[in-house]
Amino acid sequence: MPPWFTPPAFEATERYLTAVGIEGIRIAQVDLGPQWAAVPRYNAIDKGARWVVDPDDVRRQTLAAFKDAEDTALDGILVPGSGFRAQGAVLPLEQELQIPVITANQSVLWYGLNQGTPEPRPDTGQSLHGSLFNLRLPTGGFR
Repeated sequence: MPPWFTPPAFEATERYLTAVGIEGIRIAQVDLGPQWAAVPRYNAIDKGARWVVDPDDVRRQTLAAFKDAEDTALDGILVPGSGFRAQGAVLPLEQELQIPVITANQSVLWYGLNQGTPEPRPDTGQSLHGSLFNLRLPTGGFR
């Protein structure tokens, strides 16, 4: 979760994911470090936190959260929120963990690129933006 999200956002996310059938949800939040401790989470984005989050921090902190969750069988990682740079963490995390990693911005871009082209995409190899970009929407889109 982005560092400026608060517990109500965590709860809403968990409710939504549970309602659509996702089990074993583990929520971890990006930590901005001690220099941001005095800034309330909900003010962090307005104070410039979006520019502080580095994709390598996202990668490192996600790996730490994944390691802490060894007792659960995680089969994917969702990075919600679009106000920080997480895309650079996608491919390294997928390679290290061998599971899909999807960010909010990545999913919107993928969805838009898939509109109006129902034919299968030719195999172009590994995308630099993560495994999501190797998939196609089913004909007719989501229901």
